Amino acid sequence: MSARLSDEVRARLLALARDAIARRLEGHPPPDLEDGEPPRAVFVTLRERAGGALRGCIGQTLPRHPLSEAIVKAAASAATADPRFEPVRATELSGLSIEISVLSPFEPAEPAEVEVGKHGVFLEWRGRRGLFLPQVALEQAWDAETLLNRLCLKAGAPPGIQAASDAHLQVFTAEVFGDEAHEGPVL
Repeated sequence: MSARLSDEVRARLLALARDAIARRLEGHPPPDLEDGEPPRAVFVTLRERAGGALRGCIGQTLPRHPLSEAIVKAAASAATADPRFEPVRATELSGLSIEISVLSPFEPAEPAEVEVGKHGVFLEWRGRRGLFLPQVALEQAWDAETLLNRLCLKAGAPPGIQAASDAHLQVFTAEVFGDEAHEGPVL
């Protein structure tokens, strides 16, 4: 992964994510962005400040857009398009915390190579896919075996399938930052 983002860049990206959500909720176009950033894969997670309940988490696993654009798209989608939740209402925005995960490139891995807390995991098997960000296993107090079995279930596959010859397990790391500490899982 490239060098760590500066505190100034992190603050700018968090403000950009919050602005993108507000604009989407108000029916306005996304903010204007500067060109020149390299494409990055990102996830944006929204939580209720009171209690830390998950309110949305959307991202992209491939670096298709420059970093700022990827964050704008993911933030707006986390607020309005996560199928597990009703869309965020404008009145909720001030009560939400934002967490951004900037992903490293994915690398093929064997199940024994997965390091809890360091690696995010991605599984593809027979057209089914599942992903957990690196922080999920720590937040849930999962060991590597539990993480991989839960990943299989998330992908709609039987537990243990990550070791099958037609399963493709990949790992990645993430630079994770947010506007507030939280408790609770990223799912």
